[in-house]
Amino acid sequence: MRKIQIAWNTEAEFSAVSWDGSVVLNEGLVRELGLTPSQIRVHHPYKKDFLEKVRKFRGDKPPPEMRGRTFILVDDGLASGYPMATAVDSMRRHEPVRIIVAVPTGSRDAVQLVSSKTDLTRYLNIREAFCSRSRTPTKNGMILLMRR
Repeated sequence: MRKIQIAWNTEAEFSAVSWDGSVVLNEGLVRELGLTPSQIRVHHPYKKDFLEKVRKFRGDKPPPEMRGRTFILVDDGLASGYPMATAVDSMRRHEPVRIIVAVPTGSRDAVQLVSSKTDLTRYLNIREAFCSRSRTPTKNGMILLMRR
């Protein structure tokens, strides 16, 4: 996944690109920020660069078989949730039996967005708005995930 960040806030993104080239645009944020189509197109090189990195990494190998398997996707936190939602959407097209997401922290909106796309979502805490990942609860430097 490659998030496409807002120029003035590197922890926030208005779009994300998946390993298969699919793009999810955060339409609400784009409207709220007043981004024009030309401002959005400025970021198209990110997609091309990201897909080139994926090609170099994978070579000519096909993607792994996903049909009928369970996948657990883990991230260090969900700010907007769009990169994770993009990953889930991409995987869902390959018919896995189950997709589970585990994160230590996230905004309420991000957790709701991702939870609507997964079979199971687990998180340690939830914030009303975006919270810094540096506030992720830890013990001895290790992130703890708790069952809810």
